[in-house]
Parts: sequence; C-alpha cells; structure tokens
Amino acid sequence: MADYSDPAAYQKSAERARRFGFSGGTCVHPGLVQALNEAFTPSADDVAYARKLIAADEKSRSRGPRLLHR
Repeated sequence: MADYSDPAAYQKSAERARRFGFSGGTCVHPGLVQALNEAFTPSADDVAYARKLIAADEKSRSRGPRLLHR
C-alpha cells in the first residue's frame, strides 16, 4: 500500500508498480509528483534498449514479408 505522507515510500511503491507493467500513477498531492516522475521515467539504458528494438524492427520491415517454411 502506498504511503502518501512519505514520498520515498510512495516512489518505492510506484517503482514496484512499474515492474508490474504500469506506465504511470495517480498523484493526490503535488509533493508526490517528483516521486512519480522518478519512478516512471525510463533510464538511459531503457531508452537505448528501446531504440535498439525499434531499429531492429525497422530493418526487418525493410526486408519485406517473409514466409515461414515448415
């Protein structure tokens, strides 16, 4: 359960939610905005990995459709 009076605990709860697949959270007080931003902002490594996946997808799509043979 999130503790809204403790931004560090709230951030920890938000980080847990992110690991479970959530992409954001609800903020009931302006003092919690920073905790949410820190929890849900992707790291530089996350961004680099996403860009690598996008580049691989674009490369694959540029080759056109492929048929799978069994």
